[in-house]
Amino acid sequence: MKVGIVHGSAVDEKGNLYPHTRNRVDKAIEEYSEGNLDFLIMSGRHEADYMAMYAVEKGVLKTDIGIENKSRTTIENLCYSEKFFLKKFEVEKVNCITNWWHAPRVEKIGKIILKSYNFEVTGTIDERVKSEIEKDIKMEKIKLAKDELLLKFLYNSWPDWLKDIYGTFEQSFENLLEMI
Repeated sequence: MKVGIVHGSAVDEKGNLYPHTRNRVDKAIEEYSEGNLDFLIMSGRHEADYMAMYAVEKGVLKTDIGIENKSRTTIENLCYSEKFFLKKFEVEKVNCITNWWHAPRVEKIGKIILKSYNFEVTGTIDERVKSEIEKDIKMEKIKLAKDELLLKFLYNSWPDWLKDIYGTFEQSFENLLEMI
């Protein structure tokens, strides 16, 4: 089975996908329609359900979509997608679909978390204004440094109870970054 993990990003208060989120889902739908993917995992705490509804509206079968709505971070997107979906299938390939500016971080994290799979990342376009994208790129650099530290020195050897605490730390760190 060829599986796509579609990384969530943002939806508005009515559940409409922001353009850069929609671009990710559109790319996944394109890959699915062309037969390059058999199953799509929509990943993200607040946006996964809306991403799945959008994909179904565009012709993806409900049975070919998994909803991972526990994750708040890129690391969690991959961990929960593996735990709840990938481990249940005989996976031939995993393609993580995200925006081009997020792709390098997904690739570095994926090489650790998804190391037992044939793994690739597809970066999509982002049609937002340059200043918005530049802000995201700056944040990606900070988040990548934090993620690399967590994964290299801690995550692979943590017991489950400590991984639960990590979630609390992770959310605190994300809140701090948003204030910068």
